[in-house]
Amino acid sequence: MIPPHALRHEGRALLASVVFLFVGLTIGACAFWGHVWPLLGANSVGQVAGAAGAMSATLSFPLAYWPSISGENGWLPPHTPVLSRSKRVFDTIGLALCHGAIILLAILTAFTLMENAFTGVTLDVLSGSLCVGVASAVAAYFSYLSGSKVSASSLATLFVVFFVSGAVASMLAASDSNWYEKNLSALGITDGLAGVTFNLTVVLSGVIMIVLSDYLVNDVDTVFRRSVAYRPWRTRVIRWSFLAIGLCLVVVGTVTVNESLIVHNIASNALTVIFAVLLMLNRLLVPGFPAMFYGVGWLLVASMVFAGFLFYPVQYYNLTSYEMLTGALVFCWIVVFVRNSSAALADGDLMTPAAPGETVLHSVPTVPQPALQPVPQHAPQHALEEAHQPTP
Repeated sequence: MIPPHALRHEGRALLASVVFLFVGLTIGACAFWGHVWPLLGANSVGQVAGAAGAMSATLSFPLAYWPSISGENGWLPPHTPVLSRSKRVFDTIGLALCHGAIILLAILTAFTLMENAFTGVTLDVLSGSLCVGVASAVAAYFSYLSGSKVSASSLATLFVVFFVSGAVASMLAASDSNWYEKNLSALGITDGLAGVTFNLTVVLSGVIMIVLSDYLVNDVDTVFRRSVAYRPWRTRVIRWSFLAIGLCLVVVGTVTVNESLIVHNIASNALTVIFAVLLMLNRLLVPGFPAMFYGVGWLLVASMVFAGFLFYPVQYYNLTSYEMLTGALVFCWIVVFVRNSSAALADGDLMTPAAPGETVLHSVPTVPQPALQPVPQHAPQHALEEAHQPTP
């Protein structure tokens, strides 16, 4: 029987939060000693809390994720892909950085709201240290729990949340208020923190997509292997397609338009083409999914074509609007595809018979059949009939 690891992870997540609570208190005391700091801005409590929270999330995530994918505890979560050590290191570092970045954006957003609500408030060493400690503890707790239960569905959610939050943050921090008149890639060449934020968001989103390809292909391959019509080439096409999408995102974020317009455009256009091909080959690549899944795929293809028509030759949309719309369609399909794959995997788990020695929990208890009363060998006929009636 599989041990209840969820309760163990909850306890370790609480332990990590307590440890990083004291780490945050120490950082805050050292930073704020003898000074009074504002909530947000240069040399503020928000900056220190964001940095401490990002550090806590980045360090606590591998504590849960690495044992869960390496089997160091003698147990692997169900449907965890078997990866090489170098790939596990790559995935751990990439996902840890993504969690740290998300926590950083969340803390800065929270302090921005607090600054708007409590204008002009300053904090001393005690209050500031408490803010930093609580931010570090919360970041460590949720990051540890996230690392303990990574799946295709959680990675798809992480991809959407991280990309959208990073893009919105770079939009708000852009020094050029008219960036949208050019294209979405113009955010990557703006001065200051906005350009770095956008490029780093795109690169780490590509890393998430590369990690997601392993989990998604593992789920889809498990579903296909339960069918008599199993074809290995289908999972290979899905794997290489998602890997290509992730690599294209990494190239788009690494090579900006002012460095090499040709390379940047090739990567961004290749991403769109790969996505469109996957949409049109839905039924061939993943047979057996609900009919509505294929219908949504063709609806997204039609939406992309219509959006392209409105961009050119109608010129109703500018390039930024077209890129944002197609990006939203990509996000929608990735989430729908992953959730359908996870649902098919879960249905297969319920229908697959248990292995020898494996305990299966039934949602509906088995009702025992009533026992028959023993009947003497030479009993009369009416006694035989009464004896074989089930007892109440």
